[in-house]
Amino acid sequence: MYMSRLLSVSKATNGFVIECHVPLKPKEDKDGDVFERSAEQQYVVKDESELTTKIKELIPLLSKEYSSEDQFAEAFEKASKE
Repeated sequence: MYMSRLLSVSKATNGFVIECHVPLKPKEDKDGDVFERSAEQQYVVKDESELTTKIKELIPLLSKEYSSEDQFAEAFEKASKE
């Protein structure tokens, strides 16, 4: 079974750090080689309540494939406001 890490949570002295890894659409260079890509972002939250909220916002975004890191950041920002 192939697995890919999408979210990880670490404890920090001032709260928690969520690392999010999302797949980006592969890019093809001029020679026809295809490169797999991903975007990574970190989010710092201060307590368990905020951690739970942030993870709930991120989960629906993880099953999509984005064209760029900016597109993922925009999708996350939009989901955070809803």
